[in-house]
Amino acid sequence: MSLENIDAETARLIIELQLDDLSRLCIDDVVPDPEPQSDGSPPQENDKDATGDNCGDAPGENGEKTTTADAQLAVDHYRAILTAQLALVNERSHAVAVADAADEPAADGSAADGLAADGPVAGGPVVADAAAAATDEQAGEAAKPENAPETVQEQDGSHERPQTHRATVSCVACGSIVFADDGPGGAIRAPCKHDYCAACIFGLFDAATKDETLFPPRCCRQTIPLGDDDDEDGTGDGNTDCGRLVRAALPPATIATFRAKALEFSTANRIYCHDPTCSTFIPPSTPAVDVDAVDTANTADAVVCPRCNKATCTLCKTAAHADFPCPDNESDKQMLALAAEQGWRRCNACQHIVELNTGCNHITCRCKAEFCYKCGEKWKTCPCDSYDEIHLVANAVAAADREPDAGRRNAAQRNARVQQIRDYLVDHHDCDPHRWRSRGGAFQCSECHHHLPEYIYECRHCRILACRRCRYNRL
Repeated sequence: MSLENIDAETARLIIELQLDDLSRLCIDDVVPDPEPQSDGSPPQENDKDATGDNCGDAPGENGEKTTTADAQLAVDHYRAILTAQLALVNERSHAVAVADAADEPAADGSAADGLAADGPVAGGPVVADAAAAATDEQAGEAAKPENAPETVQEQDGSHERPQTHRATVSCVACGSIVFADDGPGGAIRAPCKHDYCAACIFGLFDAATKDETLFPPRCCRQTIPLGDDDDEDGTGDGNTDCGRLVRAALPPATIATFRAKALEFSTANRIYCHDPTCSTFIPPSTPAVDVDAVDTANTADAVVCPRCNKATCTLCKTAAHADFPCPDNESDKQMLALAAEQGWRRCNACQHIVELNTGCNHITCRCKAEFCYKCGEKWKTCPCDSYDEIHLVANAVAAADREPDAGRRNAAQRNARVQQIRDYLVDHHDCDPHRWRSRGGAFQCSECHHHLPEYIYECRHCRILACRRCRYNRL
């Protein structure tokens, strides 16, 4: 929620009303209603606890349970965001009031600030007093530590307090204004020096647990650290300001999910429970068991799912079996035959099948392995061309047709421009880093395929199109 163009009183009222709504919110209202039963009968009501409140679990989008604890976690997180924005509004309002008071002249024509209640009267001997005051002020300034914060004196002269002026920056993701320091409502500065608000950091880390292309969370290709309080991984990220602020912005449940996904995404040859209704990731540390206790030499190893306790073969990834070698899997054979027919390529590291629609033959798999799409070998170890002519020309045509003056070209001029871009892409198709420029209009992101109605970013070299999320956090 951006309050940049709203006056302080209105912004304060908006935030306070939302905080009041949160205080009176019934958590059960935000838990989704149960889905109908599989036999078509109406959903059963959730059980009630001893207080009579409906505290049962409701199924989420994929059948998992969404508890009231999850809903309360979301409400608490939004309350923290509103509290931080209220602090920002109050700080700004106070800063404006102080500035206005300093600029407003007093009734007798002297400056309002700096006149004590018992100061010298007009016409009195002020020259000597002024010199003495200047000497005392210089002595006081010399006695201050070098890095001491600037202070202002109360009007009654009783004591000094630190100034409340706090610089602000804009969040690179949502554009909202946040404090530039690491205090309440402050920005979280990524290693690339881009600033994020707490809400966008939470959104980025939450998305990284669901979309592997966003893992690890990064900005400008530099990882945004989470780290550990005790820095068990030895990276030192847990001791950085960024890692500390990121952990403070994330709920414990999100941190736990993120660490679990970190193990899953870092495993190349992954094993998931063979039951489609479960599909739980089975960690590599899970001990293998023998399906056939009599003939263990001719039996494929299996691992037991920690969630449903069903055994999965470690070789063919299907239900555990006593036969060795593994029996043919008809579905796998059909999939591989289709991949060969369509010209798709299989990653040698994780066996994931990849289809190339546009761009060069340099493929970076979701497991971070890099290989040539044409032959499947490790990238830069084969003599294959970096680009297929068909994809090269298609990219050049698309780039030429979206240029601002494309509609004013005749056929000959268009063909000449396409050839010019094609020749340029041969040398700049694999640019690193990208050189971005914004292009107005409705476009589709080349990475996530989302449609953007107003503008998009285009790399000046390879001509790839990217939305804001892909530009900063994916590419």
